[in-house]
Amino acid sequence: MKDINGEKFQVGDTLKVIKRGGHFRAGDVVVCNTNDGTRTCRFHRVGEDPKRNGWWCINYRLQKL
Repeated sequence: MKDINGEKFQVGDTLKVIKRGGHFRAGDVVVCNTNDGTRTCRFHRVGEDPKRNGWWCINYRLQKL
């Protein structure tokens, strides 16, 4: 998986939303909780329950922290 800069990240890594999309606004800090092998992964906001909250987001909208 790669972010907006082409930097690799893994499930459990924290990223910052750079481009708004879906349920996330620019500036949100999210954690990757599922990777299905595509350019889209499932994320939840820091502090949210990953089992209850989680949305799919295109990786190139995010930047690894």
